[in-house]
Amino acid sequence: MRILLLFIFCKILSADSLTQHYIDRALETKLYENKHWHTLLHFRGRKSDIDDKYFFYSKVNDKSLPKNEMIATIKAFYENPDEVSIPKDLRDRIAISNTRYDKDSKLPKASLRNEDYHAICRFPARFEFLDKYLKFENLPKVECKEYNDMLNYVQPRKAIVVFPSAYINSPASSFGHTFILLQGKYKNKLLSFAINYAADVNSHNENLLKFTMRGLFGGYTGRYSILPYYEKIKEYRDVENRDIWEFPLNLSEEEVKRLFAHLWEVRNNEDRYLFLTKNCSYNILWLIEAARDDVNIRKYFIYHVNPPETIFAMQRENLIESQIYRPSKRNLIYAYKDNLSLKLINKAKKISKGKLDSNAILNEDISLEQKQKTLELSQELTEYYAIKGKMDKQTYIDTAHNIAKSRSQLGRGSEIKVPTPTPMLNGNQAARISAFDLFKNNKHHVGFEFRLLHHDITDSDIGYLRGVGIEFLKARFYIDDKGLQLDEGKILGLESYGITDSVFKSISFRFNMGFDRSFLVDLPNYYIRLGGGFSFNLFNRGYVYYMLEPVFFVDNGGRFSLSNVFGVNIGRKKLKLSIEYSNRIYFNAINSNIINATFHINVVRNLALFINYRHYFYNQTYNDRYVITAGVRTYF
Repeated sequence: MRILLLFIFCKILSADSLTQHYIDRALETKLYENKHWHTLLHFRGRKSDIDDKYFFYSKVNDKSLPKNEMIATIKAFYENPDEVSIPKDLRDRIAISNTRYDKDSKLPKASLRNEDYHAICRFPARFEFLDKYLKFENLPKVECKEYNDMLNYVQPRKAIVVFPSAYINSPASSFGHTFILLQGKYKNKLLSFAINYAADVNSHNENLLKFTMRGLFGGYTGRYSILPYYEKIKEYRDVENRDIWEFPLNLSEEEVKRLFAHLWEVRNNEDRYLFLTKNCSYNILWLIEAARDDVNIRKYFIYHVNPPETIFAMQRENLIESQIYRPSKRNLIYAYKDNLSLKLINKAKKISKGKLDSNAILNEDISLEQKQKTLELSQELTEYYAIKGKMDKQTYIDTAHNIAKSRSQLGRGSEIKVPTPTPMLNGNQAARISAFDLFKNNKHHVGFEFRLLHHDITDSDIGYLRGVGIEFLKARFYIDDKGLQLDEGKILGLESYGITDSVFKSISFRFNMGFDRSFLVDLPNYYIRLGGGFSFNLFNRGYVYYMLEPVFFVDNGGRFSLSNVFGVNIGRKKLKLSIEYSNRIYFNAINSNIINATFHINVVRNLALFINYRHYFYNQTYNDRYVITAGVRTYF
């Protein structure tokens, strides 16, 4: 017995001595100052972006974190696996995450084995990095079953950044979204796995103002998830009708595995989600930087991060190989409609709803190709109606089956060609500075404007979804005889003009909050506007819209007005014309009419010229006035 105790005691002394040896080597070489180690800790400045307590072995998240965490991590590598246990609240978190998987998903579930919580298994990227420099020996024997099972199942070989464009019916998605696709042994990308980071909230069911405020100030938790790509395709392309762009990265297979290893380290984290900074796009940048040491994508972002800008940054870092377009279901349906007559479109709609036998089209006196395309459009419409809940499951199954039987009799046809929009990488960047000449009261004034982000409907549509705009923190000033004057200050602006036609019934809306001079007197008044209405396509060159818009503003006390708004927005390549007429009725029967027109010309990608004309007409008491502004816009 004494011999056994002595052996155990010596073993403990030996392990402690070995651990201290590696700690001393790490401190002597200042390995904790290595850029890659800082990346693995998401450390920037003086602290880590990660605030989940289970991500660290050291206790304090400050400037000494890299050093303290390296010491604690080395000690954890030599911890006896039998002494490792999963904390109860983390165990509960893992159990809940398992319920998030689709019941048909074959992805391995998260493990609740204590051994899988050992440092060597929890932090494979940290282990690879430290072992590269320290060459660990006599490590405890640990079976990392969960990590190896997932790695063998996903088999990551290729990394692709995926950008679903803006969702026209959701202000939360006006910036678009990015996630990483890990392509494995299957050539079909639909069988690959999407690495997504998102706020833990259903944005479609959340109050708009509450959702915006909580998102801006960290009221939500963000988390990573691993899902089959076909599920994300269904969500973005089919349900939300969003175009998808894929950007394959030139990472080697070894680098892709390194990316996966770091994903494994952060997969169970729960951190604060911030719309403008710690959002979906920013958090996948850490994964890419963990894969390749010599890139620093985050250096391009100081005060905000939005999805399109991260793609631009990856392009500047020479990470992007190519860009691939996946059209939304909406654009696929439009492509079929553009190839068929109105008569055949209406028949396709009837067939898709089960109101007309699909075999009826076989006897039509039309070409074989038109028959094929009519039935194919019927198939797409039937699926669309089912996705939107406009058709019960059994009706969908029966209708889709009948259409498929009829279509099978017509043989193989040519694939429908969906026009590829201008690639988003050709679009201008988000921040905007303008210099202009402002003419009012028969005098010229010099002025300037700054907009933090992102895009409005007077900007060029190249690379952006037409009819969607979001602006945050915009201020426009001019200088007159009295000094610096505020012409407009916008805190937040959201615009979404969804097209209504024979198939799609989208609601148009907009929300604006800030200061402007559009009210009864020529002074900047604080206002909130929230409008709703509808929009119609204008010969595929733009759209016209109508909004009913209540306006609350402050002018010697709270006031209210109601506006009827009519607008037209048309563009072709680098040219854009936006005209809006508002009839605004005030509480005291004063009636004003406002015309606001902007002509925009893109000179090159991030440089444009513009001229704006605003005229305010009043039916009594107040004097009519107008303002003409002309200048240059620079995007960066």
